Amino acid sequence: MTSDESSVRPSVDWTPRDAGRPPDTRLAAMRAGFLALFEDEYHKVARFVMVNGAGREEALDATQAAFAEAWLLIQRRPEQWEAVRDPRAWIRTIALRTYRRPPDRRREPPTVLRSGPDETAWSGQDPGELTAQTLHVLQALRRLPPDVRTAMAFHIDGFRPVDIAVELGVTDQQARDLLKKGRRILTREADVIMARRGTDERRP
Repeated sequence: MTSDESSVRPSVDWTPRDAGRPPDTRLAAMRAGFLALFEDEYHKVARFVMVNGAGREEALDATQAAFAEAWLLIQRRPEQWEAVRDPRAWIRTIALRTYRRPPDRRREPPTVLRSGPDETAWSGQDPGELTAQTLHVLQALRRLPPDVRTAMAFHIDGFRPVDIAVELGVTDQQARDLLKKGRRILTREADVIMARRGTDERRP
């Protein structure tokens, strides 16, 4: 593992609170599901927060706090975690809420931070290692109005308008309208960029 990899690896104690006692099949399944969510979504959630205006370190901090909150919920109130409709959407909403919380109201992740899961969790692209083209898209998304930007961030990550509506607390039609507005603005920006590029290429 390189020093760069260790700088973004969250170090969380994933040891079950009931370690040493006979395993509860239901809790074991929930924990396995959580670890799969962590492995599949950690960097994606960080990029989601970055699309919504966060810097790399802010996004990683908010993402780590969101996963720590989810883990603590499983440990202490598993019935509430079972009631989560869509863990992928939930973790993004919590991470974004953490990022948007005023600095003086942010809390440290409510768990002891020690050792993390297997290194295969980190096979995804680091949110700080973005191509120039991706950075252009990221900058364009960040210029969108906040509600449009959040809707587009969910859409990019594969969520349907009905799912976006639930997370944003709006109607399905309002979610679709936000997406239409986002596409319209991004298309207009792309046209302007292409026109400028064509002008530059024609210059002697």
